Amino acid sequence: MAKARKLRNVTAPRQQDEVARLKVIQGPDYGSIFVLTSARATIGRGDECDVVISDLKASRLHAELQTTADGWSVRDMGSANGILHNLKPAASGTLKSGDSITIGETLLEFVAGDSRTAVFTAPPRSVAEVQSKQAALAARQDALRGHSKDSGRSAKPVLIAVALIVVYGLMSTESESPKKESAAGKRAGKQGETRDLASFLPQFEQTGESNPRAETFFREGLRELREKNYLRAKANFDLTLQISPEHPKAGVYKSTCEKEIDAEATAFLERGRRSLDSGKERLARGNFEAVLRRLFTNQSDARYIEATDMLKKMDEAKKSGGGG
Repeated sequence: MAKARKLRNVTAPRQQDEVARLKVIQGPDYGSIFVLTSARATIGRGDECDVVISDLKASRLHAELQTTADGWSVRDMGSANGILHNLKPAASGTLKSGDSITIGETLLEFVAGDSRTAVFTAPPRSVAEVQSKQAALAARQDALRGHSKDSGRSAKPVLIAVALIVVYGLMSTESESPKKESAAGKRAGKQGETRDLASFLPQFEQTGESNPRAETFFREGLRELREKNYLRAKANFDLTLQISPEHPKAGVYKSTCEKEIDAEATAFLERGRRSLDSGKERLARGNFEAVLRRLFTNQSDARYIEATDMLKKMDEAKKSGGGG
């Protein structure tokens, strides 16, 4: 009997046999939920898993969820890329509602079965929103401690330090080689001139935005853009515009990110074709997978379809003994 069911409706009501659920808030299966119906469930890319995700960077058997008298826990099953628990590397960890589990490029939000009402009707949260809430809590605690020692001391240095820690945590989840990214930027020709503009962005741009939450996402987006993490930068600018549609700068930088992501997808696809033609199948696979990561929100794109087809053909050739 299946131990989990995949649903496309993130607001689906609580199921009769549900004991917990996983919301996909980033990755190829974005917008889906997995309803767990057993005290133990495995997660991975293989069909033998209870929770089967489409992430090409996930191992066939990647992780295991299990509940005991002490509650739910997650455990790495010897995967190639490991797991992150609340965006930190971990071999195992105790889970509570709202915790995140990262497997490859997929970010899952865990919701325990005893968490009712709003938890089950809320839309999936983005990486930036999960990070922001964790950072805000830590910032409030540090600010209160600082205030008790010196009521005249500003909390801004604490907030900046926390934000930097958050950025470092997000960067640690990026598994793709920076060297490959840099090479793709160079091969994009004049596109590289646009990318270099990110290095001239000020650390904090004054926009006149009055909503502190919107400004938090905007500034995090600028930091990601400066690091050329265009997917994460775009996600932050999207959140900024959801909170403050009239934000004076977010729309401009979001458009910049979209152009860069599009250019990267094209560059990686071209590199994949050339690598395959020259017999460098491992390099070709990495480039085609990079295309899928950049276009997973637009799977009808011709480049996404071509990259998917090429990977399937490579897998079929390998199974038949014709591939490396």
